[in-house]
Amino acid sequence: MVWFGDSTEGEKQLPPDQPPPIPMDGGGYKDFRKRLHEEILRSQRCTHTFTLMRVNVDNVPEKPPQGLEDALKSAIREYDLLCAMKPSEYFFAFPETDEKNAEVIANRIRTRLSNQRWSDVTLSLEANIGIACFPHDGTNTEDLLFSAEQDLKHRPRK
Repeated sequence: MVWFGDSTEGEKQLPPDQPPPIPMDGGGYKDFRKRLHEEILRSQRCTHTFTLMRVNVDNVPEKPPQGLEDALKSAIREYDLLCAMKPSEYFFAFPETDEKNAEVIANRIRTRLSNQRWSDVTLSLEANIGIACFPHDGTNTEDLLFSAEQDLKHRPRK
């Protein structure tokens, strides 16, 4: 998994071939968009699908609970991309993943958050998720980000 964001839980040991986390000073999102563009090019070249997911987590306090990032990371594969926008907003990119399999991952994320016991606070977190699949929902970065946002807005809350 490639992580683009600010870790509130100290440094983690990274595999030697994985780049270090990128601070959330705007650079993380910029780098995520660059990696998203690279994934579009790779998927076009190899004729694969991939899925972009926008996740909004409801009920996140100003100071996010310890373990929130780990709960999200545990729901995805090593080679998936994750970008934290805020403690309550995330983007994920899932290479070689169609919409049906993205729904499975979305349900896994919802389950991890709703079943998680937070050590520092008692709260119930819910994830609202928008999904955009390449090439069906867009063939460039802007179209996919827009499609994921629209799906998030129009999808029934779970």
